[in-house]
Amino acid sequence: MARVPEGWDSTLLNTLLAFEAILHPFMEVIVHDWRKQEVVFVQGNLTNRKIGDPSFMDETDLSFTSEAIIGPYRKTNPDGRQIKSISVVARDWEGAPQFLICLNLDVSQFAAAQTLLQAFTSIPSGFETNPLADDWVESLHEYIGAWRIRNGAPSGALSVEARRALVAELNEQNAFARPNAVPAVAIAVGVSRATLYADLKALG
Repeated sequence: MARVPEGWDSTLLNTLLAFEAILHPFMEVIVHDWRKQEVVFVQGNLTNRKIGDPSFMDETDLSFTSEAIIGPYRKTNPDGRQIKSISVVARDWEGAPQFLICLNLDVSQFAAAQTLLQAFTSIPSGFETNPLADDWVESLHEYIGAWRIRNGAPSGALSVEARRALVAELNEQNAFARPNAVPAVAIAVGVSRATLYADLKALG
């Protein structure tokens, strides 16, 4: 059990313990006693800090801000890991710093995952568009996708009313003037050609 810094209540302590627990093993919580310039609370282990260690912030001046929260900001761990940190300044009744509560989050593994996903989803230069498909089909899909987002229907089957509204808009844009437009739209919205022809007929 972590030692409770002098003047703290159990609610604050348990809140910090909960932060570390839900983000374990990526989170570390460190509390510095600003007056003593030493670490008085540690939960988690990213930076190898221990209770009683010097804070190494004796030359830090907090007069640059009156805000309670500083950050997020980025730090580099001695082992090379990238740490995303945020600090909370706890002040006394006179406004002088009393404690500095630091939440450190190891983002190195997330950055590695981001790099992996970027490599996985990226397309080699020169193949940004499908060379095997007609541009009009891609443009049609982009138009329908944008319409879905604009009208709050990003995925799934469209209601009859929504589908007919989309068909009406496509018709106004002369989308059905192109041969094979009806089957292309039918596939895109997940209905039969007969249903789409009926929608078009209903437009009059």
